[in-house]
Amino acid sequence: MDHSSTALCTFSSPLSLSRLSALLIRATLTCVFATVGVLLGALAGALIGVATASGVVRGSISGAISGALSSVEVVEDSLAIWRNNGSGQWSILYLLCALSAPFLEVLDDIFEAGGGGTKGMPKASVDKLPKINIHVEDCVDARSESISCAVCLQEFQAGEAARTLPQCQHIFHLPCIDSWLIRHGSCPLCRHNFSEAYLVQ
Repeated sequence: MDHSSTALCTFSSPLSLSRLSALLIRATLTCVFATVGVLLGALAGALIGVATASGVVRGSISGAISGALSSVEVVEDSLAIWRNNGSGQWSILYLLCALSAPFLEVLDDIFEAGGGGTKGMPKASVDKLPKINIHVEDCVDARSESISCAVCLQEFQAGEAARTLPQCQHIFHLPCIDSWLIRHGSCPLCRHNFSEAYLVQ
């Protein structure tokens, strides 16, 4: 009889209480971060909804969902970094990448909301767009100020490969505009839609 009573006592050992308190702290942090994420996301979404054609309600809802999910990811990834014995540098880079991905998707939705959204172009269609090599005269405007690519914000250098978009004639670095058009199918500056005009047949 004494043996069974000691077995019952070991079940509620300090290890179990430690684990229970860790779970309680984790749940509390998750709830707090999710609540803050919902509130901040709803506020930001409402403000963006006012500025775009998507509307306040839709902006608030999508902002609240994104804020909650991102906040929960912050808690989970922070705990994973804390428990990780490996290199902290790679863990932090992973956390930053994981946190930025949902916001980039929401920004894509927001900025394409007014035009009904454009789908990306197939790579074969992007390859049909005109290519140019940047010359010295292409690097400056009429006021002799440096011109930069609107996608990467880096100044053009003579000899770089670029694309001039038809109709709008905007110029971008070749790799910058190619990756943009594969995702979006429209000019990053004027939003002219190229996805339907250059579909591969």
